[in-house]
Amino acid sequence: MQRPAGPVDTAVTPRLESSPGPGEQLPGRDPVDIFLAGSAKHLGIPNYRRMLKRAGIEIDDENLPGATQSIMRENAFLFGDRDEINAGVDLFLEAGVDEIVLNLTGTAIEYGRARAVQDLHMLLDL
Repeated sequence: MQRPAGPVDTAVTPRLESSPGPGEQLPGRDPVDIFLAGSAKHLGIPNYRRMLKRAGIEIDDENLPGATQSIMRENAFLFGDRDEINAGVDLFLEAGVDEIVLNLTGTAIEYGRARAVQDLHMLLDL
């Protein structure tokens, strides 16, 4: 992608976006399965791994479930009930994130789109 010709507006403040993948804690749900269903391919992408490493999260290719536990400890994947997930979202806001994308891809892959929509309704209190 090329930058448009002309002066750069240095007064524009970059926005910070984060896409934590939330998962609602329900009987029989495994947070590792949900996370890996939606994010396993990302763990192989060099720039994604560098971003995680800068955040203090090392990815061991031989132990992706262990890496998932590290990611959850650092709140990059939020799992729990509505209050726990919202508390995690609050941490992002307190850290200065401007936009949060609730990425329910893992839930949709593991449990279907209808369940992902139900989870989103639960999170947004609809």
